[in-house]
Parts: sequence; structure tokens; C-alpha cells
Amino acid sequence: YDHYDIFVMNTILTATFDFVNLSCMEPTVESLPLIREAGSFPWYLRDQTGVGKAFTLFMFTKSSKIAITDYIQAIPNMNYWICCVNDFLSFHKEELAGETGNYMHNRAYMEGITAVQVHADMGRELLEKQASIHTILAKSPHALELWQIWERGYIGWHLAQDRYKLKDLDL
Repeated sequence: YDHYDIFVMNTILTATFDFVNLSCMEPTVESLPLIREAGSFPWYLRDQTGVGKAFTLFMFTKSSKIAITDYIQAIPNMNYWICCVNDFLSFHKEELAGETGNYMHNRAYMEGITAVQVHADMGRELLEKQASIHTILAKSPHALELWQIWERGYIGWHLAQDRYKLKDLDL
């Protein structure tokens, strides 16, 4: 609590506990047959195991002097963006490995479409979320600047990692 406001620190801790809690359940959950009527379940899994809310808030330290009210409305979109940029950029690697126990394939099953279509839809959604985040944060230039630096770093990190096999795509 030395570096973060109470709300921010509590949210970081809660997201961390959610991650640990559901990660312990993953072997059980992965073997469950998906039920289409549980349409939000893939996002629930991704949200709980993605730690997006924690990563969102790590940048908003007390020393940044950015009021919570300047970014709180962007948190849901930031969380989605962080989790789904990872999934979007992991898609190639996971498809090559034949991995299907992931958000893309779970969502595809629930929506009755292909994982490739989910990937395309997610690309559009990520651009929409990014625009929304920028609009929300625009009233606080420092918050927007921190987020944009984080965006570039997060994408750059993924592009630089061999494990994602993105160099194979000549991006």
C-alpha cells in the first residue's frame, strides 16, 4: 500500500487471487464439455486467468499522481485489451501447436463460428477498445501517455518473443 492507493492495491490483489484460484481449477475446468448456453464462460475463464486488471493498474502508482477518477471507467476496456492482445498475438503459435483449450476456440464454439473468425472479430474489437480507452483517458494527458507507452511496450514485447513465432508471419 506504500506505492498504490487502497482501491488500486486491493484490485491488484484481488486479480492475483482470482488468477491463483482459477489456475488451480484449470485442469478440472479444461475437461468440462462446453455448454452453449454458458456463453459468457469463456470470457470468465480468460478474465480470471489473464490478470489483466492487475496489469492495467500497475502503471497507476501513487507517484504518478493520476486520480482514480481519470481512468476507472477505462479499466474494463483496458482489462479486455490486455488479455485479448495476448490471445490475438498468441493465435498463430497456438494454431501451429494444435492448441484448442483457449479463449479463441472456446468463444468460437459458443458463438458457432471458427476460431479464425473469432480472431478477425477480436482484431476489430481490440481497435474499438483501444479507441475507447484513448477517448476516456484523453482528459488526463499523463494517464493517456502512460497507457500509450504501456501499449507499445506490451505489443513490442510480444513481437520480440520467439515463442509467439510471429517472425514466421513477416509482420
